[in-house]
Amino acid sequence: MKALKPQLLRELIGYAEKGELDKVVGVLVRLNQDQLAELKAVLWMGKDGQSPKHWEALVIQARAKLDKDTVQFFTDEKNLGTDLHKGLDMLENAGRI
Repeated sequence: MKALKPQLLRELIGYAEKGELDKVVGVLVRLNQDQLAELKAVLWMGKDGQSPKHWEALVIQARAKLDKDTVQFFTDEKNLGTDLHKGLDMLENAGRI
């Protein structure tokens, strides 16, 4: 990850796992496009089991899918905290962080 700092991602995961949606939204609205794209790629990895081997391609795909509804997309995810945690673990285990 280049744009999204692991500590910020861990903070977001903590809020999501505690169900603190207002804090999740507070973090999301402050992220720039590059950070949102990386966050979406992390979510896809954790949710869909995408390989960290294709990290750069995932980020490119995620960036192409960013729009005005991106924050809503994240807040609608039932297992946001769990899936982000899985994706972060996959990146760490692959040495991408």
